Amino acid sequence: MKKLIYCFTALLFIQWPLDVQAKEPAAPVVSVVPVATQHLSPSVKVTGQVQSRLKSDISAGVSGKLTWVVEPGNQVRQGDVLARLETQPWQNKVRQLELKIQRKTITINKLKGDLERMQELHHQSAISQRDLDNQSADLALAETDLELLRVELDDAKDKLSKTQVVAPFSGVVAKRYRQEGQDVTAAHAIVYLINTQKLEVRVNGPLAYADFPRAQGAMTVHFNKGETRFPLRSIVPVSDERSQTFSAYLEIPEADAGQFYVGQLVSVDLPSASPELNAVVPRDSLIVGKERTQVYVLDQDGKAKAVDVEVIAGQGDKVSVKGNLSEGQRVVVRGGETLSDGQLVRVLTAEEFPLSTIAS
Repeated sequence: MKKLIYCFTALLFIQWPLDVQAKEPAAPVVSVVPVATQHLSPSVKVTGQVQSRLKSDISAGVSGKLTWVVEPGNQVRQGDVLARLETQPWQNKVRQLELKIQRKTITINKLKGDLERMQELHHQSAISQRDLDNQSADLALAETDLELLRVELDDAKDKLSKTQVVAPFSGVVAKRYRQEGQDVTAAHAIVYLINTQKLEVRVNGPLAYADFPRAQGAMTVHFNKGETRFPLRSIVPVSDERSQTFSAYLEIPEADAGQFYVGQLVSVDLPSASPELNAVVPRDSLIVGKERTQVYVLDQDGKAKAVDVEVIAGQGDKVSVKGNLSEGQRVVVRGGETLSDGQLVRVLTAEEFPLSTIAS
């Protein structure tokens, strides 16, 4: 009986540590990427507006009565007809000038024949040199008049061609200023045409920051469908006494133009200082508290260590930070919210939890 009690007691002592081990919580799983270093600038958010690089009030360049005008909202290609004017007055003008040229040509041919006969008479001393010179001058004046008529004809043909008002570039007809039957002058705007494919973002920022965007070469734009970076096309560092702002223009590639509308407001990250080399980590790795911001890095034993950081700048899904970080350290991107300092963790592989971060 005593042997049975001893055996039962021994089994209890053997089973007890096994039960304790079974009840110990498993190590939390995390995903990590290496800390990188990069030059990033601190930035401030300013408002920008999408605008077209090609927009114009279209006029005929010739006076006349409108016979047809395109409807607003129509998409047109370069060279398409936007409006038509009466052609009869200019057709008549062209015909008149053609007849005048024909008449002047006949006169010139007669003067040439007379000049040849007078030259023969001059060789025979039948007429004076003065008479010969007068005939030569009359011929030269007639030839000059002919050239002037040809210039007038070219101008009339140009005016006739302008009775069909064509689109100088592809776009959409945004406004119609004149209606059929109205008389217009050469300077009267008939329609407002705007291209919706060649777009840009105009940004106005404090004049004190005008030098910083050049170093970046691009700026991050936030809009209703997400965020993206657009290249800097130009900067106009000119202001007035009241606004003290400058203008910058970001080019929107045609592949992205379909995501934007002319006049749309967007938010732009405007660099507010020169870029500095700092540690860069994914934005999702930040643990933001009431008094401080931290990230968790892993030591050689696979234990999490909390590191206080200061966010300097951000760019998309990554941020530049100052803190006790070194390039190549493993920083926790997923799973850091529940960690404690010194806790042992299990790192997920890329196959178990793929990440699209600065490490990729």
